[in-house]
Amino acid sequence: MTLFWLFLSLFAAKAQSGELKRYEGGAGCELKKGLNRAWVDATPDELSPGLYSTTPSQALPGTLLFKHGGTNYRARSDCFESLVKKPKKSAPRTVIMGSVHGIVSLVKGTQANGFTIEGDGGRTVTGTMSAKPGYRARVGFGKSEDLLFFVQYTRWDGEQAYDREVTIGSVTGNFPGTLYSVNQSVDLGGMFTVKYLPWDWIRTYAEVGIGYFHFNGDFRLPYPFALKASGSTFEFNFGTGALIPLGLKGLFLDLNVDFSYADVSEFTVDEADFSVLVGTKAENRKTDFQRFGVNLGLRFEI
Repeated sequence: MTLFWLFLSLFAAKAQSGELKRYEGGAGCELKKGLNRAWVDATPDELSPGLYSTTPSQALPGTLLFKHGGTNYRARSDCFESLVKKPKKSAPRTVIMGSVHGIVSLVKGTQANGFTIEGDGGRTVTGTMSAKPGYRARVGFGKSEDLLFFVQYTRWDGEQAYDREVTIGSVTGNFPGTLYSVNQSVDLGGMFTVKYLPWDWIRTYAEVGIGYFHFNGDFRLPYPFALKASGSTFEFNFGTGALIPLGLKGLFLDLNVDFSYADVSEFTVDEADFSVLVGTKAENRKTDFQRFGVNLGLRFEI
């Protein structure tokens, strides 16, 4: 009996560091307890359901050994429920993203739609502005591909016909010309995954950004009306896009459409045929560029 009790003690000690399981209890569990160096019947209500550290019995397969209140017990293994282990969360993975796009734009607004200004001795008539193809470069980062923060640089050029009709003293006639504008912006923003399509292999996203917009205008009119002017303001940008994998890990075709708005209310004359105009400001202008863009490019993530 001494040898038997030694083995029993070893099994019970092992149970203390065994697998944690939930004991359900019940009359059919064949609950036994160690008493006076022997296994004796224990009443079902002697142990309440709960968590116990268990180890399989080597002598009786299908039986688990455990300890409670300093007493060794055993019961059928089907009276225990294994705890569901929570899957370990994978460590956050920092995603770094970069992309380059070519953009095609449609521009609207008071300036871009064309206008007529009449004043003392002069009348200015413009055509609609046509936007030339531009480009965009973007870098971003995030803790997952589903939410990225980015900074982007965008440039697009515009061209617009001008015609000045002037009758001021000896200066009389029509002075046709062209406005060439360079429009640049730097935006900070975020993009997040939005599922539009039923295919998991195409990732779709939405984006929003705010930044700095700068306008450079080269008014190429005949002497003495030629001048260059510039102005800046805030820009707001919204867009959505789709990422199509290209077969190489982290490389995507990025198709994006977006809308941006910027209203330059003040110009500063930088150069002019009339040097006296240099440094002067044209205030209360309405140059509200509303640009709709279709952007196609390459994007990579690491």
